[in-house]
Amino acid sequence: MKKRAMKKYIPKNTDYCYSIIGGSTDGKRLVIKPCKNRIYRGVKVYKGVYNGESYVERIPTYKCRYTGISNVNDACFYDRCKCCGVGDNML
Repeated sequence: MKKRAMKKYIPKNTDYCYSIIGGSTDGKRLVIKPCKNRIYRGVKVYKGVYNGESYVERIPTYKCRYTGISNVNDACFYDRCKCCGVGDNML
């Protein structure tokens, strides 16, 4: 897909990779519409030892098709912050 076509799926007037559509009926969750360029890539497994105890941590990985950035490389993208700068909220 070309960048021009991908650009139209990026949410406008927000700093995040999703648009807020509304709230749930109980008021505890937001209903969001995610960016179509943020795609799931799989699970990355980290193993290690901490204070003599071994642990296994599974982290889901995502990638932005528009910029090519992965949440493994960028912590802001892990929190669903927009890293492309398209349609940012200008205050």
